[in-house]
Amino acid sequence: MNVAKQIRMDYPDEDVRSRVSRFLNSRHFPAFRHLDISVEHGAVTLTGEVQSYYEKQIAMTSCQHVVGVLSLTDEIRVRGEIESVPAKVRVVAK
Repeated sequence: MNVAKQIRMDYPDEDVRSRVSRFLNSRHFPAFRHLDISVEHGAVTLTGEVQSYYEKQIAMTSCQHVVGVLSLTDEIRVRGEIESVPAKVRVVAK
């Protein structure tokens, strides 16, 4: 018997957005509840403001592990920082 494992790569954007939102909310950082999450064909963009670079790093790193996230764009600002160029992270599909 030959059984092959299929990897699903066509998750609906709203499902990915919901997963990312639930995952961020489970991290217990209050600022994460106020981040805007947009998804287009598996490409996730996080926008909003957090209190520290540590929170920003936790948010970005956490989202890389969510099923259906194919790429990640960081538009998160740290309170009091000077505007920076958004960073885009490539994620291997899960």
